[in-house]
Amino acid sequence: MKLFILSELVKNNTNPYELYRILKGNLLSKFVSITEGQFYYNVDSLVKKEFIKKSKIVKTENRPDKKIYAITENGISFFEKSIYSSFENANQVDDLFMTIFLVRHVDKEKIIRIFDERLKELRADLKKLEIKLNENDLEDNQMTSYLLRKRRFNLTELEKIYENLIL
Repeated sequence: MKLFILSELVKNNTNPYELYRILKGNLLSKFVSITEGQFYYNVDSLVKKEFIKKSKIVKTENRPDKKIYAITENGISFFEKSIYSSFENANQVDDLFMTIFLVRHVDKEKIIRIFDERLKELRADLKKLEIKLNENDLEDNQMTSYLLRKRRFNLTELEKIYENLIL
């Protein structure tokens, strides 16, 4: 949720109510359940970490003041590092659930390099497991078979994401 908030503030300074409204109209809201209270807690958390700050207060008659927030340099740094890190540590598609939509905010070539290295690591790990199984270092049972199928599936899906990134 914090990355969503930061991604919106990278585009435009706004208030938390507007951010929440954007979230509720976003496809992300179909997959992530969050209450308004939880959302505002995330905003407060970002303020405490100095990733966002109040940029101005808009006063209107007969309405509460609107606090407009902006992303800070620390926030931009955290945002970018979080995106790069998710590709650097991805083991399955779910690990990229949020950040795949945020690639446009960072250096795409750097993402491709990072993700290419990660895929090489995952391929090597899978190969090691297959060798161990073939050498009978691992018991060939239902659980081992399941774990290998799962790793192959996740690697295949991550490779599809990679292919889409390099297009």
